[in-house]
Amino acid sequence: FKLFFLNKIINSIKQKDYYFAQRVNKYITMTDETSDRIRKYYDVTNEIKIIKPSIDTSKYHVAEKTDDYYLVVSRLEKYKKVDLVIKAFNKLGTKLKIVGLGMEEDKLKKLAHNNIEFLSGVSQQRLNELYSKCKALIFPQYEDYGITPLEANASGRPVIAYGYGGIQST
Repeated sequence: FKLFFLNKIINSIKQKDYYFAQRVNKYITMTDETSDRIRKYYDVTNEIKIIKPSIDTSKYHVAEKTDDYYLVVSRLEKYKKVDLVIKAFNKLGTKLKIVGLGMEEDKLKKLAHNNIEFLSGVSQQRLNELYSKCKALIFPQYEDYGITPLEANASGRPVIAYGYGGIQST
């Protein structure tokens, strides 16, 4: 019964959203991924301006030598797929450092073996050091864009990513 009314409300919101989206003069977005979604759901045929976010690369540096760990920098939420990374690194036994906080933190810590270290509350300076010395940044989730891969790249480090979504723009 509740689901029936919830669906009615959601459909009403979708109709209003679509109606007002047709009144827009110009769309501006930050990725091709988002642009494609706007075209699909709002039937937009005119140009969509894309202004890609950037980072100040001068804040990052390339370390002379890397350390023996991989890095995840993410909110610890279900859709970020950090659990998938933990399961893989549990099997590999390879060192992994995870920087972030979130609703899944306790669950993820219980899932992790002792080759996985959780870090939270790190300063920007410490994060930059982690980026510059890791073997690679792991980026397993589907995102519209993703700034962390750019930060890792600005530190001279490669990114191992899920090959769909905004990561293709970066």
